[in-house]
Amino acid sequence: MAETDSLRQAVVESAHYWPELAGQGDPNTIDVYRLARLVEERIGAKLPDQPVNKEAGIEMVELVENKLIACSLIRQVSADKLAQRSLELSAGLATKRLQVSGATGAFLAALYAWHGCILMAKSLRASYVIAGGVAAYSLPMRVKAYDHLRTCWLAEEARGNGWVRYGASLARLLEQRRGNTVVDNWVPKDSPYWQ
Repeated sequence: MAETDSLRQAVVESAHYWPELAGQGDPNTIDVYRLARLVEERIGAKLPDQPVNKEAGIEMVELVENKLIACSLIRQVSADKLAQRSLELSAGLATKRLQVSGATGAFLAALYAWHGCILMAKSLRASYVIAGGVAAYSLPMRVKAYDHLRTCWLAEEARGNGWVRYGASLARLLEQRRGNTVVDNWVPKDSPYWQ
């Protein structure tokens, strides 16, 4: 119960202020990562050392989509509602036996893996949504998105968190399962994407 209370409180405290985005990208990819960092700092939780297999990793990513994000921008959800969704995500991870390091560790691992997976997956898509339709991704856009993600996973690895990098390795499987066309002939051969 104490771990659940700590998680709830950390999410509520973290969700009271969302910084201005100024066109930096998809709000959820920024906000989920920010939420994970703030909750981790507030609780001082230890992240799991070893990732789960890819099938379980995809389940984690999908649980974040269904339980936490739930077809919304998380910055537009009240702090209390976001805390409730976070507890539902934590419970979902437990139900699926994906609690790889206690409830809070699994929650954080899922958020970091989602961040890496979704950022990588977006860079693989043929097009993206714009006002009034869709536009094709260009190679420079893909490379810029990948470089941003790579910078993030390297910074996280430097502090002992391999979950963002692990998330990038899930992107191909996620996109294929969702029936999306995958454009990956530009992805560097040494990328975790190919692992």
